[in-house]
Amino acid sequence: MFGLITRRRHDELLTAASVLAARLRDERDQALDERDAFKAAAETGARLVADMTDLQRPLDGAPVRPATPTAELLRARAQVRALEQRLAELQAANEARDRTDYMATGGPRFDTKLEVAS
Repeated sequence: MFGLITRRRHDELLTAASVLAARLRDERDQALDERDAFKAAAETGARLVADMTDLQRPLDGAPVRPATPTAELLRARAQVRALEQRLAELQAANEARDRTDYMATGGPRFDTKLEVAS
């Protein structure tokens, strides 16, 4: 048949869908905030590495002897690598969640198996 449902059932389903959508939006916003924080930290770490690299450049044509990385530079590089890896993980998780949300909501297509409200 046509899958007719009562008005009360329709309202219950609509409320449940609204709650789910709000929860998914909150999770997405939280992931975006985390991604932005990690991205800012990665950019700060990259700036630290660039600043340390600039210190090795010659001034006024003076020769520069090769410098070994300092402990601070090594820590900054390790932090940058860890933050870039975490940023990539969060980006992949965010994209996976978007795909899951798209599949869960059916996306912008017509679903013939949805129940019809009467």
